[in-house]
Formats: sequence, structure tokens, C-alpha cells
Amino acid sequence: MAPNPSDPSTIVLVGASLFRLLTIQESVWKQYGFQKADLLSFTSVCWISAERVMAGTKDGRLVFVENGELRATFNAMEVTTINFLPPRKEGEETTDSSSQIIASMTSKIEATSDGDRSVRCLTGYVKGFLFAGAPGLVLVFGKESNLRYVKKNVFHVEGCKIKNQSLQETHLVHRLCVSPEMDKLLCTTQRSQIFWIELSDSSSNKSNFQKSFKLMGEKIHHGPIISLSTCAWKNIFMTCGELDQTVSLWDYTTFQLLMSHTFQESVFCVSLHPTGLYAVIGFSDKLRFMLVLINQLQVYHEFPIKGAQEVAFSQNGHLFAVVDETFILIYSTITFQLLYTFKGHCDTIKSMVWTKDDGNMFSCGLDGAMYQWDTFRGKRVGDVASKSCQYSDVAVTAEGKIVYVIGNEGVISQIENSVVVSRTDLINAPLDCIVLSEKRKLLFVSSLNGVILSIRYPLLPTAEFEEHVMHNSNISCMLLTYNYDYLITASVDGCLCIWKVIMKDSYESEALVQSKEILISKDDLAEKIHYITELKSRIVEMENEHDYVTKKMETKYEEETAKLLEYYNSVIEDFKKKNHELETEHKVKLNRIQAEIVQLNEDHLQDMQNIENKYNRKLVEEYDKYQQFESKVQSMKEDFERQMEEQQMQKLKEIEKITSEFQSELQSRSLEISKLQDELKQKDINHEEIKVQIEEDADREIINVKIDYEKELEKERDNLIQLRREVGVNKKKFVTAQKEIENYKIEIGQLRQEHKQYENKIQVLEKDVEDVLKEIAERDSIIQEKEKQIAATKSKVTELEKFKYVLNYKISDLKHQILPKDQEILEKNAVIKDIKTEIEDLKKETAASKYRAETAERKLLALKTELMKEQEKNHNLYLLLDKIRIDIYSASCLLQDPKKLKEIVLKLHHNYSADDRFEKIQEKQLATLSEFNEQREYLENMIKTLTNRLKKQSEKPSTLNKMMKENNALMEDINRFQSELKQVQSKTEKYKKLLQERPFKATEPQDTLIADERKFYRCKINDQQAKIKSLEEEVEALQSRIMQTEKVNELST
Repeated sequence: MAPNPSDPSTIVLVGASLFRLLTIQESVWKQYGFQKADLLSFTSVCWISAERVMAGTKDGRLVFVENGELRATFNAMEVTTINFLPPRKEGEETTDSSSQIIASMTSKIEATSDGDRSVRCLTGYVKGFLFAGAPGLVLVFGKESNLRYVKKNVFHVEGCKIKNQSLQETHLVHRLCVSPEMDKLLCTTQRSQIFWIELSDSSSNKSNFQKSFKLMGEKIHHGPIISLSTCAWKNIFMTCGELDQTVSLWDYTTFQLLMSHTFQESVFCVSLHPTGLYAVIGFSDKLRFMLVLINQLQVYHEFPIKGAQEVAFSQNGHLFAVVDETFILIYSTITFQLLYTFKGHCDTIKSMVWTKDDGNMFSCGLDGAMYQWDTFRGKRVGDVASKSCQYSDVAVTAEGKIVYVIGNEGVISQIENSVVVSRTDLINAPLDCIVLSEKRKLLFVSSLNGVILSIRYPLLPTAEFEEHVMHNSNISCMLLTYNYDYLITASVDGCLCIWKVIMKDSYESEALVQSKEILISKDDLAEKIHYITELKSRIVEMENEHDYVTKKMETKYEEETAKLLEYYNSVIEDFKKKNHELETEHKVKLNRIQAEIVQLNEDHLQDMQNIENKYNRKLVEEYDKYQQFESKVQSMKEDFERQMEEQQMQKLKEIEKITSEFQSELQSRSLEISKLQDELKQKDINHEEIKVQIEEDADREIINVKIDYEKELEKERDNLIQLRREVGVNKKKFVTAQKEIENYKIEIGQLRQEHKQYENKIQVLEKDVEDVLKEIAERDSIIQEKEKQIAATKSKVTELEKFKYVLNYKISDLKHQILPKDQEILEKNAVIKDIKTEIEDLKKETAASKYRAETAERKLLALKTELMKEQEKNHNLYLLLDKIRIDIYSASCLLQDPKKLKEIVLKLHHNYSADDRFEKIQEKQLATLSEFNEQREYLENMIKTLTNRLKKQSEKPSTLNKMMKENNALMEDINRFQSELKQVQSKTEKYKKLLQERPFKATEPQDTLIADERKFYRCKINDQQAKIKSLEEEVEALQSRIMQTEKVNELST
């Protein structure tokens, strides 16, 4: 059904073999127009204008009806342009054409009865109309004129894989709606999702190009959400759908979808690790341990468990439990080893929950049993069984002492130490999920039709609770976040709801730092880093190119602007003069035009006044005529009424006269009645006949008169109607005249605006003319310059040709001269290469000599420090020897007393021989000897390497005699240094021996020797540094010579 947009009292109804156009008149619906739809099955209809109806059929046809008449049919999926015929004229036959259209439609319906080609959701709007054709397609037709519509675009709804459903069923369009601004289109399908697209994108004429609808909001699940899991480190939770086979990752603080992944296998359960970086997901073929990456889920390990119904990580994340039919399997998160297998349930396990310390785990199932498991020892430590109730969910306190179980009885059972302590009745309906928040002191329970009950904790005999309704169907999953601030619920119809838990009491949640880190593979990270580096390098290159181009363009434009300024400054003065002349002429023209406009306005006002006076006179005349006609009609009416009264009076008088005469005759002849009864009877009969005839004649005369007067009245009435029409026409003419006057005024204003626009255009055109003249002058000057340049280039070409001939002759001569020089250059290049290699060797030797000098300086500094230490040791030993002398001298006085002498000697032995300093001195002496030996070996090795280098250099061609001589001198110096080192070593050994024998004598002579040695070595070091500098200068001079020879070779080549 669709109402007419401009007339709410008119509607159109369509259906199977039904097409009715209805309009309401006096509270009754009446049919009109086309109704022959017995062989047609209509699916949708809409009004595309106030007179036109477009209907869609089940076989993919568009039926066009205009003013209740069937006009045309089109193939909805194939037609690209719709051209409507102009409306028919009055009285034209239409039965033949409509019957032909119906016959063609029935034949086409029979030919195209296969397949789903129905036209659905026909929707009309200001810019055209649109409809849904094949599954997932929306076709848009735009209005180009009143009789022409063109296909503008085709929109596509992307389907998704749903279990036990085809793609055509999932993306079949159900409803279409256009926004009030006519710029957006909304669409709904069988999925639980709304799609939208901008209609402004449909302006292109590419009808074959399909554009996809966009999702409104986040991508949600289609069908039941069967599992839900949260984590501790992040503000995320994971869900999985039963029918769409997708796993989604959400942020419950920003309410956004972070990731969605669709699998080929059916998904049964999910569980997030407390860190949020890992997840365990149960599939129909296997249980998979997966890594939660930035945009995907990556399989890390697989377990041979098919169709796991429940899975849950422990509170600390080191274990996870899996439900395999009626068994609970405990695995290690680190080693993936099966630790325990819990057996006891005999029916489906519905829920399991870990305690805070992961020491115990509780499970419940449809067998009416609740079990407590010790996860440290792998044993069952408690159980509660009920034959009448099927448990659906379980909740436990942090310490694991109190357990709450719900089921299909609508009762919360409180269990302590494997004993049911209390049973709290809530409602007479099954309970689905239960969640406990000890810190919030609340217990959340879900019931039928998605009702959530928030109950005060701890429970009282009569529970106090509040109902919260948001879902329309049963809740399948319900969880609290780690900080107890949010409650997340998921229902069987795919609805996901996030509740904010707010308490009146000031409760602060646990301060846990939220992690923002994610997992990413090494290859992806390397690719992204490589991509970023490439982009940065491209940006740098583009910036450099841009800077170079901008600098080049700036210089170019600066030159051009300078030239243009010079040229325009010269031309502007000329145009100023011309502009002044044109302004004077323009002012004269404006004055003349203004005078003409003033004259036109005056003439127009005079004409308007004349027209108004003329129409006023005519109106007065017509009004006088109308008054006269009304008075005439009134007088005629009065005369007619007076005549009618007179005739009636005359008739009455005649009747009275006749009756009086008959009465007199009856009285006179009453006596003769008996005698003349027969005659009287006959006379009575005659009298009656005569009376009837007279009455009839009188009636005829009255009717004839009445008819004559009525004809005259009708004529007068027609005259009145004609006069009223003339008056109305005159009034309309007067109104149209006033409108024409206003239109003339508007036209005058428009003419004035056009005059101003023309003036502006004249100014713009004058400027354009000036610019064109400037361009012509510039081009003429450029052409003249180019002609001069062409002439100069021609002359240069002739000169160059002559010069070329001379150069060719010289080149032939030079080639003969260059050939022997090329050979010389090659020889010199070979010599230069040898010199370069020798120079490199010399550089290396100079670097080595520098290094040696530095090492020698370091060794001198070390020797200095050692000498200072030895001097301190000698001074200490000298003091000790003085003490020993004094003690020996005091002991020598007791030579006569051997006992006392023995005691004193023992004291001396204990005082001096047992001292650690002697041992340390001996150890240090041995260390110094080993260091001297190492230095000696190092110097000998250096001498050997230097002699080998000298031998190799002696084998090379003697191109640098000076260098060789200096090397020989250096070798001699090294040999001398070696001999001097040997002498120094021998002297040091002597000094050591002296120090060991009589160290107290080495005071002043030893200092003088050390100072002399220092001076000698400093002089040698300075000489070596001077030689090294001179060698470096010679090397630089050789390098400069080599560079000069290379330049000469390049010039010659």
C-alpha cells in the first residue's frame, strides 16, 4: 500500500493478482482506473509523482500507471533509460493499448518465470526512484525530465557466510529508506546490521559500476553469541558467534570493534589470557592456542579436541581448562602439557570458574551436579548433586568458601563445604547466568527474555533486587570486567550490551595499569620499518627536488617579473591616458542613458495612469449596467407575481359566480326534481363534464403562462450568469493588469541591474582589450627578437661550418701527433700507479712510525712512574737500613754476653726477616725482569719486520732514492736504539743487583744517570718527529705531482 504524496485521500493497493487505485468520497472508498491484474503478482509499489504510479512484479517487471491508465512495462534489471509517453488527450481511445500491454506482459511472465527476479522496496523521492532487484543489488534511477528517467548507479550489499544459509539469503534487501535531505540511503537485510551509502555518489552515468554499502556502526554478530571472555591487562573482551563463525575483539571503554576474524570451521568457545596477548579458541575440529596480533589471530599450538564447549584461563594465566564432552582437561600454558583430567559429570558441563588463587575450580552441568576440584593435586574435593534441577551457571567468592549455583528452578543455591546452606527464591522462571562482585557487594543474575537482576550481597532470606531490561531474548553470556566497573552481556539474538556499574557508596577500583603493547611478528615489523624508511627517503628526495624546482622557478619568475615590470610601467602610462578619455566618454553616455531612463519611467507612469483610469471607467459602467439589470429583473418579478395574484382572484370570483348561479337554479327547480330526475341526472352528468373541461382549460392556461414566465426567468438568469462571468473576467483582467504593472516594475529593476552588469562587463572587456593589446605588443617584440636571433644563428652556422672544416683538418694532423704521445702517457700512467703504491706503503710506514713514537712516549711515562716508585722504595730501604745499623750497633755492645746477644738477634730476626715488605720487593723485582724481557722480545720482532720490509723495498725498482736512503738512516737509528736499549737493560740489571746488595748507596748518582737518559731519549724522539714531518711533506708533494700528471693525461685524451 502507498498513499499519494500530494493527496492523502488517494491510495494504491497491490498484491498477488491485485492492483487497486482507491479514493475516498463521502466516507466511502471508490475504485478507479486500471484493475486487470489477475495474471500479475505485484511485490511493491510507490508514487513517483502526483499522477504516476510505479509498481514492481515478482518476475522483475516495472509497471507504469498514469492517471489510472496502464501506460508501459519495463524489464527492471536490463532497462537503462525509461522514456514515458506524453499523456493522452481527452476522448482518445485507451482500451486497445492497455489490452496489448497486458497481453505482452503475460507472455513475458510465462517466458521468464524461473529465478528470483522480484522487484522489492520500490521507493520514490524528489530526484527519482530506486528499488531492490537481484539479491544484494539496489538500482537508482535519476529524473532528467518529467518524461525521462536514467539509471544512475547500482549499489551492492556485501553478504557474509552464515551457517546453514546461502549468501543470497543473507544479503536479500528488506527495506530501503531515503533521508529527508535526499543525500543518504539506508538499507536493511536479513543480517542484524544497518547499511548506508551517499546518494550524491550516484551522479555518475556508469550504470555497470557497482558501489558497496557501508556499515552503520560496528560490525556485529549475526545469530547467537555463545562465548564471552575478558582480560586483566587491557580494556578488551572477546566474543564468538555460532552462525557467522566469527571471533571479534572489542574495547569496552571506547565501545569500538578492534578486530574481527571469520573462520571456515564452526567456533564454539573463546577465552582470553589475563595479559590479553593470547587466546584459546575451540573449533569443530581442534582446540587452538592463538596469538592476538595487531590485526589477526595467529595459530601457535593445536590440541586434538573437537567441539570444546567451554574453555577458561586461570586467574594467573599459567593454566587453562577445557571441557571435552563430560571431562575437564587442565593444560599448562607454558609447556602445553596435559596436567590433569577431571572426571565426574555424566551430562553436558555448562559452566566452570577458577578461584582467585587458582587453587580450586568449580564446575556445574545439566546432570544437576556441582563439583569442586583441587588444581594443585588434581583431585575432586567436594560435590553437590540435585536430581530435580539442571544447573546452568556457577559463581564463587575470591577465597572459594562460598559457591552460588543457579538452574531451571529459578532458585539461587548457596553452598558451603559441599553443603547447600540456603536456597533463595527469585522468580518462577529458569535462570541463565550468574556473576558475583564481592567488592561491589552485588550479585547479577539473568533470567527469561534478557531480564538482569541486580541482588544485594550477601544474600538475605528474602532477596532484594532490581530488574534491568535491555535484551529481547535470553542472555547466553554475562561477565564482569577485572575492575568490576563494567558488566558485559550477550544474548541469543546477537545483541551485545555493556553496562556501567555505579554504586552510591564511594568504591575505588583496583589501580591496575592498562597495557597498550601488542604482539607483532618479526617479518611484519621488518617490512613496516623498511616501508617507513623507504617513505622517509622518498620524502627527502621529493623535498630536495621540490626545493630545487622552487628555487629554479623563483629565479626564473623573478627575471620574468622584472622584465614584465619594465614593460608594463611603460605601457601603463599610455593606458592611463586612454582610460581618462574613455572615462569622459563613458560619463557622457551614462548621462544620456540616465536621461532616457527617466523619460521612459515618466512615460511608463503616464501609461499606467491612463490604463488605470480606463479600467476604472469600464468597471463603473459595468457596475451601473449590473444595477440596472438587477432593478429590471426585480420589477419583472414583481409584475409576474402581481399578475399571478390577479388571475387567482379572477378565478375565485368566477367560481363563486358560477356556484351562485347553479344554486339559484337548483333552488328554483328543486320542486321539479322528482319529476325531472332523469333529466337532472343527465344534466348533472353534463354539468360535471363541462366543469371538468373548464377546470382543465383553466389549468392549461395557467401552466402555459407559468411556462412562458419560467422561460423568461431562465433567460434572465442566464443573462445574469453571463454578466457575472464578464464581471469576474473584468476583475481578473484588472488583477492581471496590476500584476503586469508589478512585473513591469520588477523588469525595470532587472533592467537597471542588467545595465549595471553591462557596465561592469564593459569595464572588464576594456581591461581584457588592454591585456590583449599588451600581449600582442609583447608577442610582436618577442617575434622580432627571435627573428634577430634566427638571423644571428644563421650567420653563426655559416661561420661554424667554415671553422668545422678547419678544425677537421687540424684534428687529422693532431691525431698523427697524439698517437706517440698516447703511448708515452700509458707508460707514465703505469709509472704513476707504481708511485701511488709506493706512496701508500710510505703512508702506512709513517703511520706505523707515529704509532711507535706514541708507544715509546707511553713507555717513557711508565718508566718515569716506575723510577719514582723505585726512588721511594730506595728511600724507605735506606731508612730501614739505618734502623738495622743502629740495632746491630746496639747488639755489638753485647758481644761479651752471649745470652743477651742471642735474644737481641732473635728480636732482630723477628722484626726484620719476618716483614712482608721483603717478600713484596722480591716479587716486584721478578715482575720487572719479566717486563724487560717482554719489551726486548717485542723490539726484536719489530727489527725483524722492518728488515723484511727493507728487503722487499730493495727488490722494487729504485724510483725514490731519497726515500730509500732515509729508510736506511732510520734503520741505522733503530739499530743504534736497540744497542742503546741493550745498554740500558744491562745498566738496569746492574742497578737491580746493586739495589739487592747495597741499596742504601744508590741515591744521588742514580738520579743523575736517570736524568741523562731522559734527556737523551727526548732528543731522539724530537729528531724522529722532525723526520716524520719531512717525510709527510714529501709525500704531499708527490701526491700533488701525481694529480698534475693525471690532469695532463685527461686534457690530452
